[in-house]
Amino acid sequence: MVAVDLRSSVYFGVNRTGAVIWPELASGATRETLVERLAQECEIDAVQAGGEVDAFVDELAKLDLLEA
Repeated sequence: MVAVDLRSSVYFGVNRTGAVIWPELASGATRETLVERLAQECEIDAVQAGGEVDAFVDELAKLDLLEA
């Protein structure tokens, strides 16, 4: 999956984790929903999925790619 920051024309590639999380996040899913979806899709436990979700969301926030 590739995303584009239209403000800067910068392209971002995301891994499998990001590809699972991105559409859910864009539709307004809660952290809990993101964790459940990632755990199910990637067959990992909720603790690991939570860490992956938090890292992905934190990175998007650092890049100013999230809106509240």
